[in-house]
Amino acid sequence: MQRMSRYFEKTGRLIAGVLLFCGLLLTLIWAGIVRQLAQEKRAHIEAAVAHNANLAVSLEQYAVRTIRNADALLQLVRLEYARSGDAIDLPRLLAAGVIDTQNVSGVAIIDTGGRLLRHNILRYNEKAHTFSDREYFTWHRLREQGLYLSTPFLSRTLSKTAVALSRRISRPDGSFGGVVVVQLEPHAFLRFYSNASLRDNDLISLIAPNGITYARRKGRRESWGEDISKSPLFGHVARRPIGHYFARDAIHGIPTWFAYRRLADYPVIATVGASESDILAEHHATARREYRFGSIITVLVLLFGSLVVIVLLQRRRSLERIRASERRLVEEEERYQQQLTKQIIGAQEQEREAIGRELHDNVNQVLTSVKLYLDMAVAEPPQAPTLLPRAIRHVQDCISEIRNLSRALSAPTLGTRSLVDSINALIDMVTSSSGLPVRFTHQHYRTLLPKEQKLAFYRILQEALNNVVRHSGATEVQIDLAQSEQHTTLTVRDNGTGFDPRAGGSGVGLSNIRSRARVLGGSTRVETKPGAGTTLTVKLPLP
Repeated sequence: MQRMSRYFEKTGRLIAGVLLFCGLLLTLIWAGIVRQLAQEKRAHIEAAVAHNANLAVSLEQYAVRTIRNADALLQLVRLEYARSGDAIDLPRLLAAGVIDTQNVSGVAIIDTGGRLLRHNILRYNEKAHTFSDREYFTWHRLREQGLYLSTPFLSRTLSKTAVALSRRISRPDGSFGGVVVVQLEPHAFLRFYSNASLRDNDLISLIAPNGITYARRKGRRESWGEDISKSPLFGHVARRPIGHYFARDAIHGIPTWFAYRRLADYPVIATVGASESDILAEHHATARREYRFGSIITVLVLLFGSLVVIVLLQRRRSLERIRASERRLVEEEERYQQQLTKQIIGAQEQEREAIGRELHDNVNQVLTSVKLYLDMAVAEPPQAPTLLPRAIRHVQDCISEIRNLSRALSAPTLGTRSLVDSINALIDMVTSSSGLPVRFTHQHYRTLLPKEQKLAFYRILQEALNNVVRHSGATEVQIDLAQSEQHTTLTVRDNGTGFDPRAGGSGVGLSNIRSRARVLGGSTRVETKPGAGTTLTVKLPLP
């Protein structure tokens, strides 16, 4: 049994070890997958940021070249106007090819009153408008030098959106002499990227410091004039003129990685952005493959662990069945020993009853006859005064002793009277011999018991009262006999000195009580401590 218990402990440790091994293996596998995916994600983001930064450099260079070409045209027209005055031949000057005018949509000279003096715009009614209300006109009238770059506006001369670049015309005395204006369509700033393959959420934009876009392209769609002043871009630009950041697109709210550059000589910010979903598309595909791989490995490891655990559990259950069979054999042996003990006790009781009957029926009758003979002898005077009274006294003592012995060896009332009557008779005998007051209650005793149980209760009570009289020093005893639906309970309670049950000095009497109760499938409980009396409770199952 001990060897089997050790095997069960070993099996439990093996199962725990298998489960721990599987858990650690899966932890290592998934930790490796997560770490690898995290590294790959960082690599994709870093590559995208570097790509965006390169595109931002190209966008900056193209924007600077476009603005410089337009400014060179402004300088050329202003110089030619200063030399030729109103005789300037603007179409011939533009056609000369000195300046690249591919992106230019219109060139105009405006006098001090805001009226067009010269222009290259077809189908335009020169009397229809003045331009003194334009912001660039007011700006140059107040400043002697500088290039003005407007945000997109609806051009009156082109009848479509344009961006104006302008410079002041100064007279020889330095006074305001008008404005030279070049108009570019917003598309001109992104013409370089017209054939670029952009994804739907890719962004390319040139933005003014006030948050208005000069030109913006998202995928294949171009736009301009949007207000993105609430974008975190301007906070980053204020700290660093060149850099990158992650935020939601200010217009569509798409999470995007941006690279930006603030142009050194012009009020323009070039930005290039790629959505996080596009950047990580390949990473997500890899992650799905890795997760599938991890899931397959997890299933295989769990199947392996489950198989090992099932095998160990099956072996353990087999051994448990063997152990249960052995336990049943032990129980059968115990039942056999109980039956054998019952038979031995029954034989002892029969022997005691036989001895009691022998003493009562034979010896007592003989002594009674002796008493009668001696009584007759008393009538003869020679020896009567000395012998006869003594003989009578000894004979009477002998009779009393034999009767007491007979009562101790057998329960004379159990065969013909109830358990309650037998207990009462026992109490009368104990009270008369010891003077110990005994109270007996049996209101909840209803069901008659078989003789073997009555005899067991009688002997147990006889042993308990003997212990009380001899050892407890009690002044009163309470006996209660009761029944429930399943048990008959005998309780004996005294107010004696008690004892320490942990001291191991329960004695032969209590051992006999426990043995009698155990033989009949019952239980015994002793509640006591020094100086607090003793309570003995015996329960036997109802047959």
